[in-house]
Amino acid sequence: MTPHRIQQKLRQASQFNINKQYVKAKKNCKEVLRKHKDIAIAWKLLATNELCLQQWHDAEVAIKACIELGDNDLATYQLLATCYTESNQLDLAQNLLEELFNQTGNNGLLVDIAMNLHRMGEYQQSKDVYDILLTHEPNNEKALYNRTILALSMGARGDIWQDYKLRHQQKGASTIPTVIAPIWQSEDLTDKHILVWGEQGVADQVIFSRCFADIATDAAQVTVICQQRLLTLMQNTYPTINFYVLDDNNIDPLIAAQFDYQVFAGDLPQHYLFSNQQNAISARPMTCPKNFNEELKNRLHDGAKIGVSWFGGDFNADNNN
Repeated sequence: MTPHRIQQKLRQASQFNINKQYVKAKKNCKEVLRKHKDIAIAWKLLATNELCLQQWHDAEVAIKACIELGDNDLATYQLLATCYTESNQLDLAQNLLEELFNQTGNNGLLVDIAMNLHRMGEYQQSKDVYDILLTHEPNNEKALYNRTILALSMGARGDIWQDYKLRHQQKGASTIPTVIAPIWQSEDLTDKHILVWGEQGVADQVIFSRCFADIATDAAQVTVICQQRLLTLMQNTYPTINFYVLDDNNIDPLIAAQFDYQVFAGDLPQHYLFSNQQNAISARPMTCPKNFNEELKNRLHDGAKIGVSWFGGDFNADNNN
């Protein structure tokens, strides 16, 4: 393969990656590497696309080949740490990240170290690392947001929810169509109709739903955008709230409804779960339809055993459960 052809293939692979055509990008890289195994950038580009495809082991092999060819760039070693983390080799990831930080003093690595400690279940150590970073970079939004998630994992309440809104500044964050209504910022909801957008995975939507009864008390009318699979559960638990399944992302009916305000469900806790006492008061059991248990028993044979697997998030629900 000529140098010109190699460059052409790798440029195409880069463009495929930008367009999220990871399989095509991977194919181009492998075509180059079949004849030229000594091109580090091809290995690195291959690993990047394998990471996007969540092929952790293959990505690890590619990154190590890249390093063996002399690529000592910090970003390359960070990719290797990502391979370790995502393939649940957390100790290897931690050792590598700490070594890189000791060598470079790069504060950006502290976020990776803290995130890995969080995944290892070392919550207090993770918090300590975030605190150190935020001492030097008090406005580091990623660190502030990640520390908020960590604090919630540790059972924190109250003011910590204020920083949860930083998720709106994260890459790929969801947005609300502003054409529907103004965003609610704690205005009085007396005689008002507010639209609440469910967000994130099933577990998050269930957690945030504990604020629905509170906002229903404050507002004249509440409508909640809900996933179809949660509709029956939500309707039975909160009968005074209108739950709406968005059809093909068509927001025209929502515009026509003329809401006074709208808000993400994840922004409700900062208004309603401001203390441990309030958190306890807001807890309520979720209820299925009255005859659901009997109907389920009739559909199952005697002695049937049911296992429930919940791995969290839409992606995992589709692929792992």
